Amino acid sequence: MLKAVRAIQRPRIDQHIFGAHALPPEFKNFEKYIDYLIERVLPEVTKEKLADRADIFIEKGYFNPKLAKNIL
Repeated sequence: MLKAVRAIQRPRIDQHIFGAHALPPEFKNFEKYIDYLIERVLPEVTKEKLADRADIFIEKGYFNPKLAKNIL
């Protein structure tokens, strides 16, 4: 999806990565998932210039401010 958004020339569309909005079933905890995003996903997104911004869902039962600080 990020590559498709990048391909659109006009109007200007801000590209966000919403990688930290839920815990995928293949991950056992939020910390390991954030580590995966930081180590594997974000470097590729950065290298390919696929997003201008990142977003994280902070709420009880989801991600917390400490994890948000790590990823942002």
